[in-house]
Amino acid sequence: MNKKVNKKGQFFLIAAIVIIIVTTTLISVSNKVIEKKDLTKIGDLSKELYIESGYLIKEGEYNSLNDEQMRNLSRDFAKKYVDYIQEKNNYYFIFGRRNGENANLSFLYYQEVAPETICLNLTGHCEDSSDWLDGKMETFYLSTFTNPIKLKLNNTYTKDFTINEGDNFYYLIWKYENEDKVYIP
Repeated sequence: MNKKVNKKGQFFLIAAIVIIIVTTTLISVSNKVIEKKDLTKIGDLSKELYIESGYLIKEGEYNSLNDEQMRNLSRDFAKKYVDYIQEKNNYYFIFGRRNGENANLSFLYYQEVAPETICLNLTGHCEDSSDWLDGKMETFYLSTFTNPIKLKLNNTYTKDFTINEGDNFYYLIWKYENEDKVYIP
């Protein structure tokens, strides 16, 4: 009789261990590492860039930077931001200061895909930008400034924008989505 009781005890002990293992497996939380392939979403960049450019301007004002120092700070910021995005697109930054009827504006552009002809109405002419792939900055001092400024790309897209007293920064990003260009101001 002791052998039968021992076998029954072994059976129940093994069954209890199996039930505990199955229950623990079902209840336990499994952790996975999911690799995010797209580091940034183009739609979120507009909000993020708006916030970051505000910090940039505050830093320049806090440190009492002159126009040349502010241009260098803005250029460095734009280059680092384009590198941070890690997505090949065309990026355009317009920054500077407006003081009454005078304006000191810089236009910085990175054309990493599909070089475009760029025209700013404040320069009066369009330039062939097919060789501007590494980033180029043009600076304009305007003794008589009028709004709106027109940025024209490839004679197909025109963006009008106004720089008011106290405005310091404007940007435009574009990318291809399903063979169409999407512009993000």
